[in-house]
Amino acid sequence: MVRLRDIKLDPELVREARQQEIYRRRRKRKRATPLQFAAIRVRELERIFHYRYGEALPNDDAGRADAKIVAHHLAHLSNPGPRIRRWVGAWCPWISALELEAIAKDPFPDTFRYKADRLAWMLRLTKNERAELKITTIGAIDFTAAERARQRKQRDKAAKRKKRRAAGFLTRRQYLAKIVVGKPWEAADISRATYYRKRRSLMS
Repeated sequence: MVRLRDIKLDPELVREARQQEIYRRRRKRKRATPLQFAAIRVRELERIFHYRYGEALPNDDAGRADAKIVAHHLAHLSNPGPRIRRWVGAWCPWISALELEAIAKDPFPDTFRYKADRLAWMLRLTKNERAELKITTIGAIDFTAAERARQRKQRDKAAKRKKRRAAGFLTRRQYLAKIVVGKPWEAADISRATYYRKRRSLMS
């Protein structure tokens, strides 16, 4: 039996996926190229399959369906035939040569794409699995796109607030407190003389 760890899967694809994952962490929601997106999606599918099945997909209809999902993604890359044969051969050691060739030669339409939520329902991926496996390009059956967008917005807002505090910016409560005690120049971070000089210039 061929083990996944004994096979060197497409090094270009693996390297591209790693680089793009790091890039996306640093620059939120930056749109990836089709090759980069396919590389990330395949790696995330591999994490899901490894979590559920181990080193190989099951020899049943579900395993074949999962293999075709990955093949559909690899088909959008250059020279897809060898990529598909390599991946399916590693993850489906039970597959026959005839069936492998049928998957590799399947004419995948260029317009075919798996949306995040549609793929989540096909895989029955839950919110907990998604979080545990750090999945970002696939949705969850119990966590809608609207809920994910709202969570991202809250997370980004909290990160910006933390960054402002680290830079020394006052909270609104602190700002108002300085004005209430009669020292608005402190809220503006200027001297008392400068504050009144600017005030006189505005009133004149």
